[in-house]
Amino acid sequence: MGYLYSLLYSVPWLGATVGIVVLALEVWMIIDCIVNGNEGYWILVIFMLGPIGVVAYFFARKYGTSRAERSLTKRFLQRRRIQELRGKIYHLDKAYHYTELGDIYREQHKWALAEQAYRSALEREPDMFDAQAYLGYVLLFQNRAEEAWELLEPSLQRQPNFKSGDLLWQSARCQVARGRLAEGRELYERLLAAHGYFEAQYEYTVLLDRLGDRDKALAAARELVEDVKHAPRFHQRASRPWGRRARRFLRTTRASA
Repeated sequence: MGYLYSLLYSVPWLGATVGIVVLALEVWMIIDCIVNGNEGYWILVIFMLGPIGVVAYFFARKYGTSRAERSLTKRFLQRRRIQELRGKIYHLDKAYHYTELGDIYREQHKWALAEQAYRSALEREPDMFDAQAYLGYVLLFQNRAEEAWELLEPSLQRQPNFKSGDLLWQSARCQVARGRLAEGRELYERLLAAHGYFEAQYEYTVLLDRLGDRDKALAAARELVEDVKHAPRFHQRASRPWGRRARRFLRTTRASA
């Protein structure tokens, strides 16, 4: 620590730079505290303790709600749950335990392991809806659209609104992947009539362009840009990439017209 202080004093510009950085961090944390409506005493803590207060606020209020922290916590819980499920499968051999295991692997994008778990569930309960639908998802994510459709089509007939329209969405993607663009368009329109998924809106825009319906594609892109602009604040981070893509689509499409 003594070496650090001597370094700061021996290199004046370095000390000034560190001071500016610390001040900027303090201002940032104070603004964050005010904007997010956190407890007012944090402002006093930051003022009085300086860098220590900044660090304390960051870990108490910023890091604890950050995506990185949530991701690490989720992974830890998932590993523990996988161990529990393997134990239950060993002793009980129930279909719903296999399905839950498949759900975790699907969230982790471990498609082969998820497929194996869902197939094991269906071997024990061939009519288990969740395992059938999610196996269709996993096959689609592995670019096996024809196999996926054999599972998604009957699932769609049974529960078209499964998981707030997610089954409709994956079915639309599957039809597009199979080259059934008109059928995919119909499914996207059914989905977007009831749900405002920005990513699905962008996919629908691109699909309209592929089908040669440029006017509707441009209208869909403009609508997406406006929807993103007026999205709730908590949803803006996830929605911005699709707004940027829609604006890029508008620029490139107009330029090529």
